[in-house]
Amino acid sequence: MIEFPDNYVGKELIGLMINVATLQKAARKISANNSIQRIMDRVVRTHDPLLAKLLKNLSNFDKLRSLFKPIIPSITSMCLKSDDIHIQAAMLGILGNISLKDFSYFSVLKQYTIIQFLSRHLNIHDEMVLDSVLATNTLCSDENCADYMAKYGLIDVLCALCMEAKYDEELLTQILFTIYNFCMYESSREFVMRQSSLFDFSSLWFC
Repeated sequence: MIEFPDNYVGKELIGLMINVATLQKAARKISANNSIQRIMDRVVRTHDPLLAKLLKNLSNFDKLRSLFKPIIPSITSMCLKSDDIHIQAAMLGILGNISLKDFSYFSVLKQYTIIQFLSRHLNIHDEMVLDSVLATNTLCSDENCADYMAKYGLIDVLCALCMEAKYDEELLTQILFTIYNFCMYESSREFVMRQSSLFDFSSLWFC
């Protein structure tokens, strides 16, 4: 598959691999021998959206997520470089899955303009809004990222989105969980406490 001669992997082959990758035992075998890095390298080279989807499926398993650590910069870069919404969604989905305690997401945040990208897609009418919320949640697991994003105004964006998403239970839950994680750090917590709209929303929701 990695050495497939055409630019895009054949649909029958990649379709089979995508489906098989939903099974943990098969996913482990697919990920062996540095395959995560090699698949990502091919995605960067060919911009194959189905190959990106395969990576997304592999990232769903806790035991494989550490294997994605070396490619986090490439994942972030592909969000910005690709014009294919399917690749962007897959990359955001991977980023949303791989919250690693021993990785400095702040270094990636500063190197790439991912914060502007997330801000644009944190929109109720954007089809990548949920993936963007999940990716934001991953980034704010790093205290430096949380502080940086709070100062950029992402908490304001999330709170506004919260009001718009009140009838979408899954999206609303993830937004509130992300805001909650911003509250884990004193510096970003202050920005949450300033959000009067959030408290107004809470009173309406729980009444």
